[in-house]
Amino acid sequence: MGNARSNTRSLASVHYMSVSGDESNPTMYEEPLLDKERQLQQKARDDSVDLGTVIHQLNSFFAVVWPVSTAIICSSLAASYISDPAMKQAMTTYMYYRDIDSSELSTAAKTEEALLNALLVIVFIAFLTFGIVLLYKCNGMHIFAGYCILYSAALLGLMGSKLVIIVLCSNLHWVVDRISLTIVMYNFAMVGVLSIFYQKGIPGALERGYLITSSVIVAWQLAQLPEWSVWMLLLLLGFWDLFAVLTPMGPLRCLVDLVQEKGTPIPGLLFEADVESAHIDEKTSVQSEPVNVPRRRFATRDALPEEVFIQRLLLAGHADNAMQGRDVVDASQFRRQIQAFLYDQSSQCQNRSEELARSFERNQLRLWRNLYSYYGVDFVSTQQPYPGIQVVFAGSVDKCPSRGEDQPDKSIKLGLGDFIFYSVLVARASLHGFAVFAACFLSILVGLAVTLYLLARFDALPALPISLFLGIIVYLLTITLLSPLLDELQASSVFGI
Repeated sequence: MGNARSNTRSLASVHYMSVSGDESNPTMYEEPLLDKERQLQQKARDDSVDLGTVIHQLNSFFAVVWPVSTAIICSSLAASYISDPAMKQAMTTYMYYRDIDSSELSTAAKTEEALLNALLVIVFIAFLTFGIVLLYKCNGMHIFAGYCILYSAALLGLMGSKLVIIVLCSNLHWVVDRISLTIVMYNFAMVGVLSIFYQKGIPGALERGYLITSSVIVAWQLAQLPEWSVWMLLLLLGFWDLFAVLTPMGPLRCLVDLVQEKGTPIPGLLFEADVESAHIDEKTSVQSEPVNVPRRRFATRDALPEEVFIQRLLLAGHADNAMQGRDVVDASQFRRQIQAFLYDQSSQCQNRSEELARSFERNQLRLWRNLYSYYGVDFVSTQQPYPGIQVVFAGSVDKCPSRGEDQPDKSIKLGLGDFIFYSVLVARASLHGFAVFAACFLSILVGLAVTLYLLARFDALPALPISLFLGIIVYLLTITLLSPLLDELQASSVFGI
């Protein structure tokens, strides 16, 4: 996910991040961080929230509610109807205390053992998170990207095959030969890896479908953990997110600072949904430029092959000999800037940098405007040799790819980790009946809505804590009060059953 995308508001996740913004207005995305714009120089802000912001947050909620609901419902169905004793035994081996649920210990003793199990998992997650920070600081993110690709392939191919075998052979009693299953699941995994990490030319709906599938598989695995341990783990995850995101020494905060310094995006698994703007009154929007000013339309990487784009640039450069009046560098430095830029964009046309430098030596800003717009560049670190966004588009009527302060977001990104732990909570609750499932499911959606609303008032919020804490409270209340009441009413034939 190397290319940053503009016009996005992100709900990001523990290990993954993306970068958007211009030099004066960087926007960081973390998981499980709901991140609004983090200004380098904080300005005094009003506590009031205008109607347009509230409507936008409401539209953001509508954009993610269906994929989140789909992942939760599928995970709950999988946890309820797909049983694998071998998987339960394998997941138990990761716990220090393995027989908490079946033991006859007191509630206090079970809570203590479950707390220790969860603390060990949190410590492991903390080491991984700090390891990612270290990899990023040492320019070793290609190692992390390779791990993500291998893990996704193994998850979709191996664990996906296990689920398919359980459903088809054990539940439906179908006969499936090994060769056909291997071929189908191999192709399924490869298409999934390409759609998640390569993305070029692949429909967004397919990518989103694979991300939801991955979250369902992981949630089904984690739902096999012992009862006491998994609930204590969810509780501590909420506190871990608060520490990692909001404290100055939190690893995610350190990661944000490093990304601000280097300006290099981190590969990750992010679910992106389009935010509908039908409920926003266009009359309240702010016009940043006159209506009748003509604006050039630039080609984009998704709409035009790279070779064709570079060839058209070269032809346009030869035809235009107009001299640029400012911000001109010498020919050798200009060539090095183009080489560095094409290398950072993983371009297949890096060997054409010298030709581009010769063609646009007299009109360098025109080349940079086309390149930035084509590759979707909306943030340039001060450490990069090529010019920044504001320098390239200063005084131009052409559209700058960065998001203006008054321009509404066009999409929202939700980290895959949020999908997974929302699904784990509701999947475990579904094992206690439909009433507990419905209560926890609604509490997760309410917590997500509250978090999105609070995002309009605060700069950065972790996405998990509010939903997890609310879900755990509702689960305990439903188990101790509502479920016994419903059982008693049903036994007394109050409902006529």
